[in-house]
Amino acid sequence: MEVRKESLLIYYLYILLLLVSITNSARSAQSVSVDIGYQGNPAIGNGIYVWEQTIDQGQHYDIYGRFSCDDEIRRLSSSGQARWPDIYKDLVIWSDKRRGVYDIWGYDLKASKEFEICRMDDNQIYPAIHNNIIVWVTGEYPCWPAVWGYSLNSKCAFKICDTPGNKWRPDIFDNRVVWGDYRTGNWDIYCSDISNFNDPNEMVIDSSGKYQRSAVIYGTLIAYEDGPNLGIYDLVSKQKSSYPTGLINDLDIYDNQVVVSQWGGATNGYDIWGYRISRRFGLKITPYTIACNKSDQYCVVLDGQKVLWCDDSICGYYQRDIYYSMLEPLLAALPSEYPDLKTLSILGRSWKSIGTSLEGDIDQNGEVEMGDLGLFIQIYRSGTLIN
Repeated sequence: MEVRKESLLIYYLYILLLLVSITNSARSAQSVSVDIGYQGNPAIGNGIYVWEQTIDQGQHYDIYGRFSCDDEIRRLSSSGQARWPDIYKDLVIWSDKRRGVYDIWGYDLKASKEFEICRMDDNQIYPAIHNNIIVWVTGEYPCWPAVWGYSLNSKCAFKICDTPGNKWRPDIFDNRVVWGDYRTGNWDIYCSDISNFNDPNEMVIDSSGKYQRSAVIYGTLIAYEDGPNLGIYDLVSKQKSSYPTGLINDLDIYDNQVVVSQWGGATNGYDIWGYRISRRFGLKITPYTIACNKSDQYCVVLDGQKVLWCDDSICGYYQRDIYYSMLEPLLAALPSEYPDLKTLSILGRSWKSIGTSLEGDIDQNGEVEMGDLGLFIQIYRSGTLIN
């Protein structure tokens, strides 16, 4: 059979990029801000990086942002007592202690205006935002017994959970909230549907007795600390899967990709790893490296292809800086021995089949499951999807 030139080109591109992908899953890290002082708890959204920063070893904190449109770094809070930022579209939120207890404050990026969102008698810390809902935990250190929410539309606060026992750093996607819960004397993972603010519908995700504290959610996938493993739970199929990671410091999820700050041993400290979640044949977890060196990398967050984390490689804890990396897009191509399958796509979801049947692995539009990050090559061979 005569092999066309374009098929050979696709084949060589496939081999080249496959070799590159084996050695590099993320581009070289770049600094968001290298400055005097500690920078921590970053968040990313809408092309904007935000973080907390102190130049006096924790005496005063403020929220800063870097805007990708002009690379300008701006101070967003004015109190000197601002911590734990998050961002969604044009709103940056954080906990602010300007009146002696932590309240929820925000910064409107369109109006360039700082404003108070919600105040309560107790401290409100670890806020997270999605759409028009903000969630956080309340209490007084070291006890945080309740998860609360706030609707930006109705401008009202509502209780999500106040069972006995500490709660840990809630996360939200649409109307679902997840958090770590110590009500049983062990850290477990819980989820609540808050479609009805007056009657949240709570369920336990994992209470297997291991140390399960940190949890994040995207769509119907929940990623969480599962003892020395990464745990994944699918709210639709009710399936659970796990992958050994060692001690987890922090994690985040976007689409079907999870990023984790995990213990890499005494030599490396905490490193950044990525995990791709596939739901085609159950919950399959595939690891790849992002940032592994002798310094510690903490507080990892993910938005689209951008991974953001804190790095203390310069001068230790109170000189931590913010770095980011772009995950590598891979070329999805087929070897030339299957010229009847045209699958040349970069970061694409659409895979077209010409003149053959793939036995149900793709739908009638020729589309298969593929994450927005496009990190892994999926190859069709003899009518079967090799995942």
